[in-house]
Amino acid sequence: MAARAEGHSLRVVFALFLVMAGLLTFGLGLYGVVKLGSAYRQADLAMTQSGESFRAWLAEASAEVPQRDGVLAQRISARLSAIPMDRRRGLALALMRPDFWQPLAASGQDLLVMKGAVRDGILKTLAGNPMAGDLWLAAASLEATLSGFGTRGREMLRASHVFAPREMPMVIGRLDFAPLVWPLLKPEDRALLKADLDMVRQAQPQRAAAIEQALAKEGVVFQ
Repeated sequence: MAARAEGHSLRVVFALFLVMAGLLTFGLGLYGVVKLGSAYRQADLAMTQSGESFRAWLAEASAEVPQRDGVLAQRISARLSAIPMDRRRGLALALMRPDFWQPLAASGQDLLVMKGAVRDGILKTLAGNPMAGDLWLAAASLEATLSGFGTRGREMLRASHVFAPREMPMVIGRLDFAPLVWPLLKPEDRALLKADLDMVRQAQPQRAAAIEQALAKEGVVFQ
């Protein structure tokens, strides 16, 4: 009788052990699914990134991590690396426009600090993908805002020409950027921008005429 009772107790203990092990396995599996789903959601967001959604993400990320010790720049770099090139080009051009930054300023963000983190994040991305001409152009624009437009800024602009010489959105972006730094450009830099304008003249003559007229009003005149 005692042996039978002891055997019954062992079976109960073993059954309880199996139940607990099952619950633990289920819990770990559920956590893994949730974590994997979150990772896929983040990847999906990056794959469909627009200027507006990136701005919203940037505001959220800047509230979660320090902006001045490189952590935010690292997160920005990881985000940029996950965005497909065709969408990243549009984002790079958006980063050059004042209307991208105005809502962030209105919400109380320190734009100089945030722009510095974005520029540093772009440069981290370029360290692993130096042929991204769109990011070189965005970096040049941010460099002009943050540090003036010296040797480093001109090198960024030239890199944009090297790695995105004939991509029309980048060509137009460089011409839009030209008035902001025209007095600081060297003759060889101006020659590259003239080549951009010549390319637009060949592909879209009417648009080129409008661009040239707008540039002339800003003091940008090609010899």
